[in-house]
Amino acid sequence: MPFGFWVTLLIIIIFFFVVIKFVYQYRYKIDHSLGMMIAMVLGMMVGITAGLVIGIVFASDLFTSTIIASFIGISIGFIAGIFNSLMAVLDGMVSGLMGGMMGVMLAAMIQYSKTETMVRILLVFYVGTILILIFMMFKEVKNTKQPLIFRNPLIMVIVFILFFTLYNQFGRIFPERTDFDMNNHQQKIIEDNDR
Repeated sequence: MPFGFWVTLLIIIIFFFVVIKFVYQYRYKIDHSLGMMIAMVLGMMVGITAGLVIGIVFASDLFTSTIIASFIGISIGFIAGIFNSLMAVLDGMVSGLMGGMMGVMLAAMIQYSKTETMVRILLVFYVGTILILIFMMFKEVKNTKQPLIFRNPLIMVIVFILFFTLYNQFGRIFPERTDFDMNNHQQKIIEDNDR
């Protein structure tokens, strides 16, 4: 896999652990509604982003990619909600399941030439959503010293733009293929239509 693929996975993992560290550190100060929202956002965003990447990597086997992506989404939702309440766990797990399945479906529906763009778009949504989530968590938890990036939303936007400008310099995320290198499911549909 190209270097951009590993950078993409690293970004997803780092932002997940930043939120989990915050949730664990302030678990007694986070109320149930915020805990449920954190679990739901993490489960859904990690599930759909990981589901898209896994759906592209395992393009020839939709069953396996759906199971793997759903398991990742459910696990992330569980981990995000376990420090708050059982309701947050359930909310995170269901959101993760749905996100994982939707990511794989999206990967199966788009042309291979558009996968790079779609992963980058979803990563922008993922990082943006996580930054807003962290910003909200700092506002909710009183008497905590906020890092400079979260004191002013304008600084956060500038860092966000710089981050993705640098990210786009890493090149391709997936190996080059043509649109004719489709998965088995798409090839079978074309063969059935030709009959």
